Amino acid sequence: MAPLVTLLLVSQALVALTAPTFQLAPRGVKVLSFGGVEAPAIVPRNDVRHIASRNRKDEIVEGIKALGKAAKAAKAAKAAQEADEAEAGAAEDNNAEDEAEAGQAEENNAGDEAEGAAEDNNAEGEAEAGQAEENNAGDEAEAGAGEAKAGKGEAADPAADAEAGEAEAADPAADAEAGEANAEGGAAEGDANAEEEAAEGEEAQIAGEFETAIALDGGDVKQDVVFTKSATGALEVEFQNTEANELTVTENTAPAAPPLGFTAIDTSSYKIELAQGAEGLTLQKVDYIFDVTNEAVAALDLSQAKIGKLCTEANAFVISDGLGEQEFEVAENEISLTTDNAVGEWGVFIPDAAAGVVAEPAAGNGSVAGNATEPVAEGEAEAGEEEEEAGTAVEFETAFEVEGGNVKQDFLFPASAAGALELEFNGTDANRLIAAAGTPSGNLPEGFVFVDAQSFTIRSENPTAADDVVKIDYIFTAEVAAAADVSQGRIAKLVDGEFVVQGEAADGGEFEFEEAENEWSLTVGDSDFNGEFAAVIPEAALTAESAARLRKS
Repeated sequence: MAPLVTLLLVSQALVALTAPTFQLAPRGVKVLSFGGVEAPAIVPRNDVRHIASRNRKDEIVEGIKALGKAAKAAKAAKAAQEADEAEAGAAEDNNAEDEAEAGQAEENNAGDEAEGAAEDNNAEGEAEAGQAEENNAGDEAEAGAGEAKAGKGEAADPAADAEAGEAEAADPAADAEAGEANAEGGAAEGDANAEEEAAEGEEAQIAGEFETAIALDGGDVKQDVVFTKSATGALEVEFQNTEANELTVTENTAPAAPPLGFTAIDTSSYKIELAQGAEGLTLQKVDYIFDVTNEAVAALDLSQAKIGKLCTEANAFVISDGLGEQEFEVAENEISLTTDNAVGEWGVFIPDAAAGVVAEPAAGNGSVAGNATEPVAEGEAEAGEEEEEAGTAVEFETAFEVEGGNVKQDFLFPASAAGALELEFNGTDANRLIAAAGTPSGNLPEGFVFVDAQSFTIRSENPTAADDVVKIDYIFTAEVAAAADVSQGRIAKLVDGEFVVQGEAADGGEFEFEEAENEWSLTVGDSDFNGEFAAVIPEAALTAESAARLRKS
C-alpha cells in the first residue's frame, strides 16, 4: 500500500503544478495506465499546446520521471508482495502436511504405547499370579510345617499362624456361604408368603344338588356351594373350617307361613345339615342369589329382603338380629346371612309393603290403613306431648341394673322382624333384671296367633314391691301394622301351660294400645315381672292375604 500512496501524492503534486494550463479529461476520454496504477489523462486546455518557461518545463519533466520511477517501484513492490504471498501459501501447505504427519505419528505412538501397556499388564498379571502361587505354596509349606511341629509338641506359633491364615482364607468362603444361606432364606420366606397369600385367596366353587351329601374340605379353604336355581333364585351355602365336614340340603316345597307382615320370595324353604355339626366353624353363611331376569323378582325392593329361620316348636319362621348379620350385596343381587349355626330350615322373605302386597282387611275388621304408621323414634315425642326419656339398649340373657327412687326407666331389647320387647320399671328399690327370647312354651289362646315366633321369659333378682310400676311392652313394626288390625293385638302370659291374654279384670293388669308409638303396653298385675310373655293377635284381625298364607301353612 505504501508505493501506491506515494504515487497518488506525486500525481496530485503534478496536477497542482500544471493547474493553470491543464484540466482533467472529461468523461469518455481514455484513462492512461501506469504499470497497473490508473491516472487521468492530461490534455491541454481548449486543445491549445502551451509552451511554458524552461524552469517550468524542467519541473514537469522531473515530475514525469518521478512518476515513472514511482510506477516501477509500485510494480516491483506488487511483484514482491505476490511472491511473498505465494511463499507463505506454500509454507502453510507444508505446515498442514507436517501436522497431518505428526498426528498420524502420534496415533501410531499411542497404539504402540497401548499395546506395550497391555503387554506390560499381562506380564505384571502373570508375575503376580506366579507370585501368588509361590505365596500359596509357601503358605501350604508353612502350614504343613506348623502341623508337623504341633504334632511333635514343639512351639505352636507357626501352626497358630497357619491356622489363622486358613481361618482368614476361610472367611470369604464363609461369607459366601452365609450370603447363599441368606438368599435361600429370603427365597424360602418369599415362597412361604406367596403360598400363604395364595391360600388366603383360595376359594372353591361347588355345584350342589338337593338331598345329596357334599364333601367339604378342611384346611380353612373357603368353599361356596350353589344349589339348583328356582324361578326366583338359588340358595348358596358358604363354608370354611380347619376340619372337613359334609353338607346336605333338602328343599321343602310346602314350608310354614312367613313371619307376620312378610311375604316369601321363594315358595320353598331349605333344610341345611352338617354331619360334623356347626359349632366353632371358621365361617358359615346362608345366602340367596336372586334371579333378576325374573320380572317379578326384579320389581321387588330386594334391599329389604331377609333370611328367616324356622322355629320348629312354634312352626313359625323367625327373622331376628339374633340369627346373625344380614347384608344385601347389590353387585351380586344377593342377601347374605353370617351365622354361628347354619344347621336348620331357612326361608327368604320380604316385607309386604316392599313386595307390593295390598293390605285388605278381613271380614268384620276395620281398615288397617290408619294403623300403618312408622314407630316413633326413641326419645322423640309427638307434637304437643311431653318428651319421654329415651330407652336404654340392653341384651337378652344379660342381667342389668335398675335404679330405685321411683325413677321411670325404659329398657329396649334387640328387635326381630315383627318387633321388639321393652321393659319399663319405676320402683322404690333398686333391682336386677334379665330376659331371654326363645320358643313359646305353651299353647295359644283360642283363635289367636303369635305375632312374633319367639316369647320372652323375664326374671327379677328380688321381688318387686306392690306399689312398683312394672310394664311389659311390645313395639310392632310397620309390616305387622300393614298385615293386621293391630288395635286387636294383646300381650299374653304363660299360665299352667297355656298363654292367657293379660289386662283383664281377673289378673288385675291393665292393657293399652298406644297407636302413636305402634306399641302394645301391659301394666303387670301384682307388679310381678316374673314369667313368660308373648305378643299375640286374633286370627280374625289379619288381612285376607295374611290369613290365606296362615291357613296355607
